[in-house]
Amino acid sequence: MYWVSPELELRLLYRLKVGSKLNLKNPKTYLEKLNWLKLNYRNELMPICSDKYHARKYIEDKGLGKYLTKILWEGFNPEEIPFDELPSSFIIKKTR
Repeated sequence: MYWVSPELELRLLYRLKVGSKLNLKNPKTYLEKLNWLKLNYRNELMPICSDKYHARKYIEDKGLGKYLTKILWEGFNPEEIPFDELPSSFIIKKTR
């Protein structure tokens, strides 16, 4: 549907998932505002900031890497997570 009209696709998906009409002329709810932004707002940082690793690289390139939390492990297979080497409290985040 996106090749026909991005707005039409958003309206249809919103109706199917939320069960009400998407108000893009005067968005009031958080979801309506997010959908309005998808159609109307462009910023060169959006693609960078939408991915944790790209955002980290951007922050490091700006000389602010000292403010980033340390990555304790990264990989593709969760069976390889070295739980014995991790601290007593940690957060697991996935990408895609």
